Amino acid sequence: PAVGSNLMVLSNNQRQVLAEKLQIPTDSLLNPIIFAWIYNYHLSHRQQPDTVSLNQLYHLSEIPENHLYEENLKLAAGLRFYYSGFRGRAFQTLIELQYEQSRKAGFYNDLLGQWSLKQNQPILGIEFFDQAIRAGYLPALKHKVLALISSGDLNLAKVSWDQFKASSQDGVTSEIDELLDFLAVEAYPLDSMSDKQLLWHIQFKVPLISLEERYSWLDQLENSELHQLAVDWLWSQAVKTKDNAAVDMIAMNDPSPVRRLQKAILEQDEAQVEDLLNEITNPNEQAQSWIIYGQALRAEHHGDHQQAAEFYRQLGRDPFFEEGVVQAAKYFEESSDDDFQSYNILVNAIEINRYSVDLLKAYGKACVQLNLDAYKNSTLETLSGLISPNEFNAYLDELNILEESMSLEFSENSEVE
Repeated sequence: PAVGSNLMVLSNNQRQVLAEKLQIPTDSLLNPIIFAWIYNYHLSHRQQPDTVSLNQLYHLSEIPENHLYEENLKLAAGLRFYYSGFRGRAFQTLIELQYEQSRKAGFYNDLLGQWSLKQNQPILGIEFFDQAIRAGYLPALKHKVLALISSGDLNLAKVSWDQFKASSQDGVTSEIDELLDFLAVEAYPLDSMSDKQLLWHIQFKVPLISLEERYSWLDQLENSELHQLAVDWLWSQAVKTKDNAAVDMIAMNDPSPVRRLQKAILEQDEAQVEDLLNEITNPNEQAQSWIIYGQALRAEHHGDHQQAAEFYRQLGRDPFFEEGVVQAAKYFEESSDDDFQSYNILVNAIEINRYSVDLLKAYGKACVQLNLDAYKNSTLETLSGLISPNEFNAYLDELNILEESMSLEFSENSEVE
């Protein structure tokens, strides 16, 4: 056991998966060596969905004799939930930990903020970073600077960065200084930028430039890793904003089965989805939710509603995969006799991803359909601060049309009765 435990620690430090197939111990009562093995095993296998192992983690944490290891076992479960796609459970687990373990609340809130930022939700990230800062966790102030830059608040980002440097006891050397200086320069020739600066330019400096034009700049990116980061970021923005021209351009230049599957799903091309599902092997973390979405569409297309319902329920496990959550809510709205099944999917997602425009819009419509005026008004208040006045007014028009159609349907049904 001691050798196995040490092997797991070393492999994790090297960011490698062990070639040896070590059998994880199944002891219910833990000692330090067995705990270390189990903890590091789950870190190593965090991207592999395995509900049996996750349930085992929780079982171990709830045994009174294992109370010394309870916090770290739950942290391991939270990390594994996150990386294997169960992001709703991951956030819930760490939120519980930051309440239960007040001495480490800053650390857990900072991690939640970093996860939010990784899921392109900087406003949510800022909330968690602020909680971490109030708990005295200084690194969160540095991470808040990145969230402020991502949200477009460059002035406050500069103020926060100066506060961090003034509060830090050690000398601060960071790319954030370089990033802030670069963003402060209004005109900067494309051909004189480094690869890193070009990536920053695409992400932060040119919100009014189309995604297609920004994609055309990628020919200048020589670093393959930064190039892929830029492509993935532009794709996420194209999907989020429903920019079909950008989706077509990126998919045309990226012939991988995963990208083609994503495009086929967005176009609801069931035949193409079915073919591509058979092509994908060893999907990465980002592809897992899309594959489940494709499996749901395939099952629905073949009339297997029991299996389709199961896949759509699985989509609700990741509140940051807005496309899948909204589609799952739509499926149950049309297929379920339970009026609140669709509503509950949206509620559970918004409890975590509470600043998602797509989720809030879908939730607002669900509130109209269920006559939940107070919740609808609260949602409208949140949305008004997240989108432009034109987009907000267009959404109000959609709600008004929905309310009128419901009133008309109610009147017709009353006349028939």
